[in-house]
Amino acid sequence: MTKRFLVMAVPIAAVLTLAGCGDTTTSPDETADVPLEAGADVENTPTAVADDSGAATADEIAELLFGFGDIEDAEASQARFEQEERERQELLAECMAAQGFEYVPVDYSQFATFAGPGGDLDPSSREFAETYGFGFSTFDDQAFAEPAVDFVDPNQEYVEALSDSARDAYYAALYGQPPEIDESMTEDEINAMLEENPELFQPQGCEGEAFQSTSDGLESVYTALSDQFEDLYQRVQADPRVVAWEADWASCMADAGYAFGSMEEIYDELSRRMEPLWASQDPTAGMTQAELEALSPEEMEELFSSPSPMDQDLLDEMRTYELAVAVASFDCGGSDQDELFTEVFGEYQDQFIQDNLGTIQDLLAEDGVGG
Repeated sequence: MTKRFLVMAVPIAAVLTLAGCGDTTTSPDETADVPLEAGADVENTPTAVADDSGAATADEIAELLFGFGDIEDAEASQARFEQEERERQELLAECMAAQGFEYVPVDYSQFATFAGPGGDLDPSSREFAETYGFGFSTFDDQAFAEPAVDFVDPNQEYVEALSDSARDAYYAALYGQPPEIDESMTEDEINAMLEENPELFQPQGCEGEAFQSTSDGLESVYTALSDQFEDLYQRVQADPRVVAWEADWASCMADAGYAFGSMEEIYDELSRRMEPLWASQDPTAGMTQAELEALSPEEMEELFSSPSPMDQDLLDEMRTYELAVAVASFDCGGSDQDELFTEVFGEYQDQFIQDNLGTIQDLLAEDGVGG
């Protein structure tokens, strides 16, 4: 597991409910400057909790920010997400009405839902690695639930009846104004723009308002403590247990013919190899930004209704490579990585909370999240 572990964990943790409050009291100053030793006994580490002011306790903060080990089963998760989406759609309808437009809440539960790869295969098994690899080129084999009915957007007829100018105003109210991206900008320039102005790429308009109203209120914590989160990851990466594991794994992978120093390097390489595959079925390939913007909604719908098939030879080549790397990684102990990182990360997260407890409590209180 690499930085991808932390990147994936934070948004997952953000949707979890609060855990029970702890009942051990100490001052965060007592532990804030004490370095965490590798293999420290976390159970005996003091857990700071708030007083009776109503602020979130350290235990609650740990669950909010890092509770990704307690995710509910797929059925409960699906039900919760559907309820959140219903609430979001109702807010969308209210916001659009205030802007002078009609909007019928959309029932997105009609869509096919991803049921996850592997069926009854153990994700930590060699058979899983042989069949699904890392999930990059094996998407066609992964399980999707069939939609209950053919999906029909209840707003389609209303939107199509609007004039061009009214339709533009409708979408501006619903989605806000998209960031202006010059077609000459490189991917690196766009990424730099995203890093400098992340708010430009966040949901805007009524959709943005509805999203903010139904979010968990942790965005301010992630933003204010972004450097500290990065430092947390770096400390985990530098832990002697992680360094030793990764060195052994990389040496084994080299013996198998794959020069990867980390799992992250595998993900980067697989992503790079997938790019020509995605490009092979891009219906807009060869079109300029001006040509795209000149398309009518009907022409745009027709363009995307029948994307080109993915190049099968490239896909077969990619899949063979991915599965071979996945099996080699498994044979080199790759399946042990998540367990090790969960253990090590859990130790460092306690120190992270101690060091930043007051700031996190204040930010959560400002956003209405607390004990």
